[in-house]
Amino acid sequence: MAYSLMGIESNLANKGCERVELLHQANGRRSAFVRQDEETWHVQDSESVSLHTAELQERLVANFGLNYDRLVCRFSDHEVMYTLNQGEVNMTHKPLSQEAKSGAARREWKALTDALGIPRSKRRHKLKQAEQFAHIVKEGLDKADNREVRVLDVACGRSYLGFVLCHVLFASGFRPWMHGVDADPVLVDKCHDIAGALGWRDCVFEVANLEHYAAEPGRYDVLVSLHGCDALSDEAIRIGVDAKIPLLFVAPCCQQELRRTWGPHPLQWIRYYPVLEERLADILTDGFRSLVLEAMGYRVTALRFVAPDVTPKNLLIQAKMVSRPCRDRAAEAKEFQRLFSVQPRLSSLLDRIG
Repeated sequence: MAYSLMGIESNLANKGCERVELLHQANGRRSAFVRQDEETWHVQDSESVSLHTAELQERLVANFGLNYDRLVCRFSDHEVMYTLNQGEVNMTHKPLSQEAKSGAARREWKALTDALGIPRSKRRHKLKQAEQFAHIVKEGLDKADNREVRVLDVACGRSYLGFVLCHVLFASGFRPWMHGVDADPVLVDKCHDIAGALGWRDCVFEVANLEHYAAEPGRYDVLVSLHGCDALSDEAIRIGVDAKIPLLFVAPCCQQELRRTWGPHPLQWIRYYPVLEERLADILTDGFRSLVLEAMGYRVTALRFVAPDVTPKNLLIQAKMVSRPCRDRAAEAKEFQRLFSVQPRLSSLLDRIG
């Protein structure tokens, strides 16, 4: 006998439905399907077995009442349950309690920190940086209509930031997908290991030379980069601008390029004080980055994203695309180049403005 599962088609079609669980209450048999992407599901603990949404729906309807008598469609904030009782199918819609959601969040956070190796290492400060950074990104997305968020993590390393960001976004009702890119194959392999330990499939990682890397325009909603050393932060900005990514969040590190390459300039006397010269180079490097971004049509905010005792490298450049390129900002950036006899690599973006 075939039973009608009212609304099952719309529940499976809703991309917020993350998981379908099946149970035969008499013999305790269980199974589950987890959403892999918009139209594909995989059998839990068996990545090689996958089904299209239509195939999954057909299987669920055909087997309800035979191999199982309870079906649960799980969303981030509620669940839809079908149960068979005396030959009738009952459907209930149940919002998750705050206690249930907070308990699930604690379990997910522990699983994440375990996979990242945080409890067994001295990297707790790195976790704090990633967590604070992630919440700033989340705040920047809070007014977005689209709950799907495609994240590009440039110079990702072990992708602490990427994994923490996905956790924070998911807990806030977003549906994140992450692409991490790094030049070090060992670190990229580590990212694959972490994703495998978590069972996360909405993230991919790639080995690439960032100096020549180009992202596909229109593919991403957010670019993040946490402490890409020296010019890697410039490459992250260039990649984001080239791909027209609407939101960029870059926390620079080890700003060496300017100090190595600038020529005679109006503040030449600062060289008598090497520590101060280093600080000046840091400030001017990040100022130039911000000015170039504004020249390319972004609105820029520079802020401290974490306390100095967590890391002294606590500057975050936050940029949102708001307009066409700005000739006035480009002119100011070029005047800086003239005064300091310097040609930072980001200056190549200014040539497009004219």
